[in-house]
Amino acid sequence: MTGGNAPEVRRDIDGIALGGIRTPPVEVPVDVLSGVPGPNPQLICILLGSTTPLPDARLAERYSSRRAYQREYNASIDKTIKAGFALNEDRKALRAFAEPSRITD
Repeated sequence: MTGGNAPEVRRDIDGIALGGIRTPPVEVPVDVLSGVPGPNPQLICILLGSTTPLPDARLAERYSSRRAYQREYNASIDKTIKAGFALNEDRKALRAFAEPSRITD
């Protein structure tokens, strides 16, 4: 959070909140997970925020290939488990959130 009278969430270049527990979909994103409800949100959106796909050009900047994306994503899974934020038994579920098909080779 920023300081001052009107604190705001600090965000990275893609608009994703900095700090906190950064799960693989946040650490190796293909979407911006804002935490802020979109316009005309349903109840679930108020609780979870909104998701916006990263543009193809930005994905190409971040990841040189599908293989590079998957390697980075898998490393993030390992980091999340090692930090104790997920169990090894959660590895398969975490992998299911990977979207290598979004990366253009």
